[in-house]
Amino acid sequence: MSRIQHFIHRRLMPSLMAGVIALSGVITAALPLQAMASGDRDAQKSEARKQARKEAHKNRLDRIAKDLSAELKAPGVKKKDRARWSREVDGVHMVQLLVSTDAADPQMHALRAEVVRQGGKVQVVHRNLQTLTCLLYTSRCV
Repeated sequence: MSRIQHFIHRRLMPSLMAGVIALSGVITAALPLQAMASGDRDAQKSEARKQARKEAHKNRLDRIAKDLSAELKAPGVKKKDRARWSREVDGVHMVQLLVSTDAADPQMHALRAEVVRQGGKVQVVHRNLQTLTCLLYTSRCV
């Protein structure tokens, strides 16, 4: 019996464990291939999402945050009534905004140029989020 136990513990178990690990690696490697094969369905879902997003954003005011919209309609006259992102710069009311894009350009050159053209200042470029933090005149926000 001790030879059989020795064989099981020393030879058979490690071989079975190595086989299970190798098999799980093969299965794991094969799963993404199935996901790639179903790419047509994913592309259709993605296209449907894009279309829904376009329909949701037909109205420009849907794209503006509620607190920004309220600030644009009735800017706080007193400093204490203003939000932290709303301020007077050289006597002109400006707001600090996060502006996002879905353009392919990771540096967002066109968006940055548009912000500067509108008289604003780009403060931070968030490449991973495709977003700019900028300071813009309230009269140019809508």
